[in-house]
Amino acid sequence: MAAPVMAASGSPFDGVFSGAAEGATSYWGLGSFDDSEVTSYDGQPAFYVTFKNGSERSMQTWAEASDRSLIALDNESNRALVAAAPEDIGLVGTARILGNGLAANSYVEHIDIASQVNYVEPMTTLSNASTFASPPGARLVTLGREAAFSASGKAYNEDANQSTMADARGAVRADPANVSVNGTGVTVAVIDSGLNYANATDDSVYQDRVVSPKNTITNETGRAAVADGNGHGSWVAGAIAANPNNTTTGEPLEGVAPGANVMPIKALSDSGGGNTQDIVEGIEYADEQGADIISMSLGSAVYSVTIADELSEALEGNVSLVVVAVGNSKENPALRYISSPADVPEAGVIGVAATNTTTPDNAGAAYFSEVGPDGGVSDFSNE
Repeated sequence: MAAPVMAASGSPFDGVFSGAAEGATSYWGLGSFDDSEVTSYDGQPAFYVTFKNGSERSMQTWAEASDRSLIALDNESNRALVAAAPEDIGLVGTARILGNGLAANSYVEHIDIASQVNYVEPMTTLSNASTFASPPGARLVTLGREAAFSASGKAYNEDANQSTMADARGAVRADPANVSVNGTGVTVAVIDSGLNYANATDDSVYQDRVVSPKNTITNETGRAAVADGNGHGSWVAGAIAANPNNTTTGEPLEGVAPGANVMPIKALSDSGGGNTQDIVEGIEYADEQGADIISMSLGSAVYSVTIADELSEALEGNVSLVVVAVGNSKENPALRYISSPADVPEAGVIGVAATNTTTPDNAGAAYFSEVGPDGGVSDFSNE
């Protein structure tokens, strides 16, 4: 193996590791590795490795050595998911200093961590503006930015009127008075915690519009495979395409697209958590099965290059649009800005924030809804 060339910055691996991988180390790789946001297999942290064409055998041989595991290998994308010690990867310790480890191999192009992903939910409950207080560390996180933690211009609990789906549709102007289409002929893949439905051909809520259900955690298909023990995925799917009475238009529990097909993809466990690989497989499956739209009400504080690449490939394939929640953790200074993958810089990726259901012109952003600016997009800031 040829000796690595030392880059000007002092690292032999400049450009190989993703920002997330670099961010998980301390002292530029000379210190410890923080695996708190990293998925693990067999007790080892997991990494995505992008390799050069024709290098599958080399990648497989390296990953199947002692104390390492090859979790997945995608020849089409030239990407492998491996579990190994950070030192073996070349990310920390003497391997980083000397330019050793997996990253030193000529067939390796890029290495990213396999991050953990969760469905989005508010971290705190604030009833009104008088209960607002800038959280600890607010001054530090906003230093040098045109941003501030402010109590004004937000929708608090007392502003969030109890509402039906009909109210929500009106708030986003998706009600029958403003649109003449209902989603018929469109398939929406919901990558989440699954979907509870009674019958694939004559369900009381979705009729025969549930298609190609799959669990990417267990790699099983069918209605039982996507059973939702959490409820989050079922709620999201219902908000999109529920139609309890398909002979009536504009009923209270009707989704925004009551004629659309739903493709439930269970990539989050019943606890609401998941990992990058199951999300990636969900995106791949949605594209392969011909989904027109992907809904992802999930996110992570760690930007995933792997998920971003997979979304880009899907948008070049069958998928026309990806709708992603921006996150609900604004009250935490460390998590204030848009979560990933809502910040993926693709024209077909839309980040969606939370609001209350007053009239569209007066609706307010939820106090917990994350905002920009964010490094992954040009400008998502609304403050």
